[in-house]
Amino acid sequence: IISSWKKVEALYVASEYDDELRTMPINIDFFNKGKNLDVAKNINYVLNLEGELKANQLTNPSKTVTGLEYLLFGNQESVTELQTQLNKDNRKRIEVIKLSISRIKTNALLIQNFYKKDTKFKANLEESLNIVVNTLVQGTFDLRELRIGEAAGFINKTKGDPKAERLEYYRSKKSLEAIKSVLIAHQQMMGKQSFSNFGSFASEKGADTVVKKIQANIKNALAITEEFSAPIQESITPALVDEKVKRLYDEITDLQKNYFESLINALNLTADIIEADGD
Repeated sequence: IISSWKKVEALYVASEYDDELRTMPINIDFFNKGKNLDVAKNINYVLNLEGELKANQLTNPSKTVTGLEYLLFGNQESVTELQTQLNKDNRKRIEVIKLSISRIKTNALLIQNFYKKDTKFKANLEESLNIVVNTLVQGTFDLRELRIGEAAGFINKTKGDPKAERLEYYRSKKSLEAIKSVLIAHQQMMGKQSFSNFGSFASEKGADTVVKKIQANIKNALAITEEFSAPIQESITPALVDEKVKRLYDEITDLQKNYFESLINALNLTADIIEADGD
């Protein structure tokens, strides 16, 4: 689920064409959004209530990939402990897991249905190009800042205070896999493929030099992710952040700049303001 969702999220444009799908990313994955809501706190509250499970006791953020990860990895140190948690209270935790999976599936099918039937994306080429490029820009910014920099202590609000617990999928130790999936989605969009993609289109429109730089950035970043022999959280401690993390951060910074400053200019497109939460 994590790998598939990250690829969809990385190139998600449906929100620009269908108001009902505008909040879909937050309905599927609650990481770094709505920070005043504590998914774990709500899930624990529901699990600790006496009696049968009532679906309306769970908040929508609890029925996301974020909530599902907590249900599976948030309260145990081993498989044996997980089994204990799953079997408590007439297996109420399993029922909550089923609810979360059902909600994720329902939302995923709505997205799938949009992409199957939409005609608006192809109707206005200039508008679509703007949306695609700015989606790539925002996605690389989020990858750099929220999924690497914040945990590693590289950004302003966490400067010098690295904490692996800030990683997106800290509990399941799947943060590096998520990062790879985002980069693979960008590679499918911009890299040399057996099919026409945005990279080949941009090259044909005079942006070949920039496209080659972007392709190199993506290739280099993916190569760095392969250098990790353990989950990325083991490379981020209060005492030391592994140099591979900084190299990955810097490569994605360069990728984002090539999208934002170079590709947009080369194609005569309009840059959106990056959603940076004040940083």
